Amino acid sequence: MIFCDYPIIGSEKELPVYLINMGLQQCQDHVIRRNGYPFPQILFCTKGSGTLLYENKKCPIPPNTVLYLPADFPHEYYPDEDVWNIHWIVPAGDALPLLLGNLDMKEPGIFHLTETTRLEYLFRSMHDALHSDNLLGNYRASGLLYSFLVEFNLCISHRESGNTYHPALIKAIDYINNHYQASITMEELCSHCGVSKQHLCLLFRTMLHTRPMEYAAKRRALIGEQALLPEAGKPFCGGTVYLCTADDEGNMVSFIQSNYKDFGSGVVLPGYGINFNDRGAGFSLDESSDDFLLPRKKPYHTIIPGFLTKDGEAVGPFGVMGAYMQPQGHVQVLMNTIDFLLNPQAALDAPRWQWIAGREVWLEDRFAPEVVEQLRKQGHDVRVMSDYTSFGRGEIIWRCPDGVLAGATEPRADGTVAAW
Repeated sequence: MIFCDYPIIGSEKELPVYLINMGLQQCQDHVIRRNGYPFPQILFCTKGSGTLLYENKKCPIPPNTVLYLPADFPHEYYPDEDVWNIHWIVPAGDALPLLLGNLDMKEPGIFHLTETTRLEYLFRSMHDALHSDNLLGNYRASGLLYSFLVEFNLCISHRESGNTYHPALIKAIDYINNHYQASITMEELCSHCGVSKQHLCLLFRTMLHTRPMEYAAKRRALIGEQALLPEAGKPFCGGTVYLCTADDEGNMVSFIQSNYKDFGSGVVLPGYGINFNDRGAGFSLDESSDDFLLPRKKPYHTIIPGFLTKDGEAVGPFGVMGAYMQPQGHVQVLMNTIDFLLNPQAALDAPRWQWIAGREVWLEDRFAPEVVEQLRKQGHDVRVMSDYTSFGRGEIIWRCPDGVLAGATEPRADGTVAAW
């Protein structure tokens, strides 16, 4: 099966971002472009696997990945299996370079995704818009293109080029950079990162094209008789913070701050320097979408500060931030508190699970093996994870019946409980 859409481009060129062409090929051919393609390409692999060749690099393209290729970038890709499903999108527009830059898509890269259901829905919606009888179908498709790019950025688990890395790899790099003068063993490094040797080697190979000990040796080789000029690195950062507070007068606050993309909206509160977010990017221009832009309406987002009450009385603020883990984390923390009667710290410490897509479920490796096996027997596709970063980060303050405030902080990330 193959389809290609090449919409007739007219006044759409006045849009900041618009669609040049899109398509789907279930048995992708071998493609060689020695001079690249005149426009940026976004290729979305949904089934099967292939290989990308560029700049003397050979990169595997497994399912649930997005391949970004800039304009005029020489490349070659081919299938490794009989069936290799590829969706492709070719965008254009005067604002496209700025948008791609904000989405960290200036350089070619392979992006691994945590969830693809909504991306596939948006792709089909673009296709349907182009084939609708509506005269504004091309405009609707271009609006959906923007939503697709933003949603894709939200679904990234890691990429194989650029500055977005797996948390365990970040820990390993930081540890090596701080201890490379000494002799570091794989056992020591894996113990610090909380992953197996095989997992850590896979991360270094796929993302840095080297081995952990080779990286340490390169860092160690920088020590010499002559001083070197310091060079700036690429610091890693996140964009969301949860906090809660309470006092003896009964005032309580549950608060999440998230810039969302880079510096958010770029609008700062005068006199205070507080940066406003750009969560409005979660709106859609598709009239059939639940997220269609309307006055006095909030966009789709994952900012969910929580608050617990009982019999009309405040128990206290809590929250578990972390993208689409937030509602799942909230449910588990509340179950630990209400159903299992755990104290606030134990409620946060308890092992967590998260639904990813379809039947795929991730479990922290602290669950009992029989729990994992039972879920697999029931038909779940279970992955046991030794890295807990994606399972949310929470804080809690409960007011006890005697008025005492009890606080708890997340063991999976930096946090603290402060009292005065």
